[in-house]
Amino acid sequence: MKWTKAFLIIFITISCSRKIEFPEWLNEWLNHQNCNHQCWKDIHPGLTTMDEALEILSSNSEYAISWYPSLERNSLVMMWDFKQSKESGYILADQNSEIIKQIRLNLLVDTLRVADIVHAFGYPSHIMFSGCIGEFTSHFCELDLIYMEKGMVLELLLDNNDFSRPRVKITPNSIVGFINLIPPGFDGYAAMIGKDVSTLETALIEWDGYGSYIEK
Repeated sequence: MKWTKAFLIIFITISCSRKIEFPEWLNEWLNHQNCNHQCWKDIHPGLTTMDEALEILSSNSEYAISWYPSLERNSLVMMWDFKQSKESGYILADQNSEIIKQIRLNLLVDTLRVADIVHAFGYPSHIMFSGCIGEFTSHFCELDLIYMEKGMVLELLLDNNDFSRPRVKITPNSIVGFINLIPPGFDGYAAMIGKDVSTLETALIEWDGYGSYIEK
């Protein structure tokens, strides 16, 4: 599962308080100060190469690169930590072209809500259940909140309200655990989750506002 057990334990105990301030890098991204939605620090999925991304991050003292570009599972991978906060991120690039195909930003618990993203970028276009977890029953579900034409995917972990058929409730206060920036369109999302684009129709659910959603 994409959400570690430690993250799940912290997630369960989060407070409803909004006292935590966003780190500077997140404020800049939410306010479109660097570039548009699917771009981060002038690194554009689908356009920027891994060497170019490495140069951008290496020249900025805000980041500590923890894993230099290496080949893993047919993709080039680079990881870094944000020095001024506890967040981290990684980049995946195509093995052959070395073009960036995904930027993944890992957030602290209780820092970013769905409402914060909606305020900055509008409503998503789709959602998709990506897995439900639980020792004996599926107590929680991982959910992708997708901005298909903007090349942005938010990952949420929500209570499962129906063990016979996964059902979750998305609210403005639902916590965002990860931000993924990808090439826009169905092909970009299919590549991110490792599926053929022709199979998405059976799993994707169109956004219909805040409220309950049932897995297809």
